[in-house]
Amino acid sequence: MLITDELADTALKRLSNETGISSHLFRYEIQDDFQLLFISVAADNLTNAELDAEMPRIAAILKELMPVRENDYAWTVGFLRESEVVESCFGGNLAIPDWNGEQFVE
Repeated sequence: MLITDELADTALKRLSNETGISSHLFRYEIQDDFQLLFISVAADNLTNAELDAEMPRIAAILKELMPVRENDYAWTVGFLRESEVVESCFGGNLAIPDWNGEQFVE
């Protein structure tokens, strides 16, 4: 088991503590047989500038905190407006650099 509820809770606590996004706007699902953490962020009240500023910060926190796996991503974040994903960042794949919303980063 790569992803646990404890790890997901820790990730959400760090994200809410280290970004300008309130904790009640984060939700998570553990998918892919406990191999992938999907985090959704209700971004309806975030401006585009705020969203652009927070995405790389969120990606950096998750890159530091989350485990990695071979040939697939271990985490992804979807930013939602009116329940539709409008932006995303993802990482944790040993074969491909992480996408922080702006660029791929090693």
